[in-house]
Amino acid sequence: MAMAAGVGGVMTGVKRSGREQRESDPEYPRRPVLTALSVPVAALLSFVGGVLGPLSGMVVPAVALMMGGAIWLAWAVLSLCPSRVLRVVAMVLMIAPMFAAPLCAMDASRALVLQARGVSRPAVITRITVHHVKSTTYDCTVRYGSSAKAATDAVGCGDDDRVGDHVKVVRDPGELVAPEFDGRVRASRAEVGLAAGWEAALLTVSASAVAVGAVVRLVSRSRAATRTTGP
Repeated sequence: MAMAAGVGGVMTGVKRSGREQRESDPEYPRRPVLTALSVPVAALLSFVGGVLGPLSGMVVPAVALMMGGAIWLAWAVLSLCPSRVLRVVAMVLMIAPMFAAPLCAMDASRALVLQARGVSRPAVITRITVHHVKSTTYDCTVRYGSSAKAATDAVGCGDDDRVGDHVKVVRDPGELVAPEFDGRVRASRAEVGLAAGWEAALLTVSASAVAVGAVVRLVSRSRAATRTTGP
């Protein structure tokens, strides 16, 4: 009797732990097809947020799109992956393009706007401001022209820039985006390809995870049906 009670207690504990493990997994969506179709939409929302980020007055909508798209994408993919191993692999492969795609899109968007609308003007660096937050960043105040009342701008710069340096600044007359050094605008053109590549990688990984998850779920249901109808 004591042995039977002990075995019964162990079986009860195993059932309870299995139930708790299942409850900790993401809930499978009620409309999996719509959820799967929303995966590329969520990935594109985050990318669009990156494109809008450098534009004047679009910081709040851009951040909302990037955060909302990333959260939506992560939830959709995780909820459609029935295997814990698959969920871990999917998130590991998605994390880099999920952040890199919108960041590269921001640089590419700024470069494209300045390339299409910007005007290059000679300027002189008059002051450098150093900011220490999570990392060290630099802002250069540049002056156009030699007079004391000449127009000035704030331009992001690096630790190799010095006060008194003569530079060329590309500035959008409509102030749609912030001004940038001419050399950085030319270098940022490569970000267009990088942004597209990271976004393609994100779409490929997320869609592949959803497809593999669907196959795993179909196989599991088929095996369960076979066991139920078996002799």
